[in-house]
This record gives sequence, structure tokens and C-alpha cells, in this order.
Amino acid sequence: MSQWAQTREIGKIWNLRFVPPEQFLSSYELINRSKFVMVYNSTIGMEASIMGKLVLAAGKSRYSPYETCLLPEGRSAYVATLLQLLAASKVDVPVQYAENARRFLYFQLYRSSLPFDDFLEPDGIWNGYVKLKDFAWQALLPENSPAMRAFSDGILRGGNFMLHEGERG
Repeated sequence: MSQWAQTREIGKIWNLRFVPPEQFLSSYELINRSKFVMVYNSTIGMEASIMGKLVLAAGKSRYSPYETCLLPEGRSAYVATLLQLLAASKVDVPVQYAENARRFLYFQLYRSSLPFDDFLEPDGIWNGYVKLKDFAWQALLPENSPAMRAFSDGILRGGNFMLHEGERG
């Protein structure tokens, strides 16, 4: 990408800054400095919505159906919206986008995440990484694990891959 940017002399474009992969840049700082944020379907789009920035998505994501971002239908509508946003001196963000993004993130992190704590432990090398624990194979049976029950029900019975009521601690 760096070579592509250099051969096309994008450094000469007054309102564009190429950040090479070896240079650290906080995505949150970049969001704060932006008029709006463009994503394909990245989770950073949801984070940008929560931060109060308008997000223009080029593809569907888990959060796009819930009024968290703009998702124009088709290429021509996308380009028209992009040109309109680029020309605008100020971009207005619908109030519900940030609130809907917060609700979606809460649901994703605390309601729909399945707990696999019984099968995982810290890897001891990398902070935040995990590895499989030693456990008896019977622990994977749906009757012995709420997470495996939700997983099994989702695959075999057309369930929603959610824990049953009262199973979340």
C-alpha cells in the first residue's frame, strides 16, 4: 500500500494524509479529528457512532440495520452521499445513531456473547490471549454447559444462539 501511495503521489493531495503501517496512530484520535468516518463494515464504525461521528458504510455490518450509520443502497447512492458529505462544511449526525450504537454494543458484549470460561484460561504469554484448559469431553455436552446448549440449540433447532433466561451470571 505504501508503494502504491507513493507511485500515485497521494502525498500531494492537500486534504489527504497517508499513514504508513509502521507509524502508530490512535484510531480514536483520528475519529475525533474527522468530519465523518467511512467504513466498509468494520466495528470501528460502531465506535465512531458512539463517539458522535457520522459513519458512512459501504457494506452491511451487524450494526448497520439499527440506525447507527448511513448505508446508502447501491454504488451511485453511496457516491452521491460521499460527495455531499465531502462538500458540507458541517455534518449533522442523527441523535439516535450514538444511542443505538451504544445499545447494540451493550447487547453484543453482555447479552449475546456466550461464556466459554469453563474451557479457556489465560495463555500466560500474551496479555489478553487465552488457550484451552484441560477438561473432560463431557463438559462439551449441551446438558453440562449453558454456552454449548445455546450453540447446539442454534444449530440443531434453529435457535438464536442466546443463553436461556436466567443462565447468565
